[in-house]
Amino acid sequence: MKATTLLTTSLLFYLAEAQQLVSNWPNSIGEWPNQYSPHIHRPLPINVSQTEFETKMKEYQRVTRGTEQQREYQPIVPTETHHEPDGGVTLKFSSPHFKVAEGITLKVLISNATHVTIIQTMANGHKVVVKTMFPPSAPLWVDAYLHPSTEINVRISCGHYCKVQYPTANVQYTIGHGSRDLGINSEGNLMCSGNAQPHDACCMTKFKVKFEELEQEGLEPIFAPLFYDASYCGNFYCDTHPPHYYTIIKNHLLYNPADPPESECSPSAYQPLRVLTVHPDNSEILVVQVWEKAVAKTCGCV
Repeated sequence: MKATTLLTTSLLFYLAEAQQLVSNWPNSIGEWPNQYSPHIHRPLPINVSQTEFETKMKEYQRVTRGTEQQREYQPIVPTETHHEPDGGVTLKFSSPHFKVAEGITLKVLISNATHVTIIQTMANGHKVVVKTMFPPSAPLWVDAYLHPSTEINVRISCGHYCKVQYPTANVQYTIGHGSRDLGINSEGNLMCSGNAQPHDACCMTKFKVKFEELEQEGLEPIFAPLFYDASYCGNFYCDTHPPHYYTIIKNHLLYNPADPPESECSPSAYQPLRVLTVHPDNSEILVVQVWEKAVAKTCGCV
């Protein structure tokens, strides 16, 4: 198994545990028992309207104001719309916020569709398929993650008789000091070097993933934040034990002189993560959830 796949699997479990959706490890890495699945088996497709999205994004902004998760948000409507003979629609979006965007989510109401294919044309002319699905004929709000660019051009294909309404590019971006690093260095952690060795001191390895990528692996859609600070504490040798471990270490050495103990480099403090996700019992509603102990804040020898 690739290291990236292994790490993604571990992250999915860690996030599911943070959501308190699971209570035990999977049977093996990469194998998820149904009762421990990190996603919810919904009887109906996710169908969150643009109005609901804007309302809950404002709530998310309010509860994260002044925190490391603070992000700005702006809904952008198309500057140009062209309906094509085959039923397809091309859209052009322009905004100065695109230059500083961390991510852009397209929302559009589609009805009477036989299929949905959304293609984004990049600045170099390269075309990228950002969404494919076979939705029900009933009206459905379709989401697609777009690639940040100075100008957004997309084409929606959904059949001759489909109807495309209310397309909106929802952009999340940072201003000033709101960096994507999420303040990792501000806690005074020793950051692991790229060539860290097992005998090195306890340190933190920076790692960041897109929720979009975890969604492809089965996690419920997370609309905000777009990135997850998955920095972790390296399992490196801790040669300095906390004072309260003195008695334990002394007794261990007395009975096991050839086996000196090693403490573990692990999180010594956490911080919660606020996420905007779909309500577990209603596919048309978004809720702000607080995942406790979701982000490792500091590392130490324990």
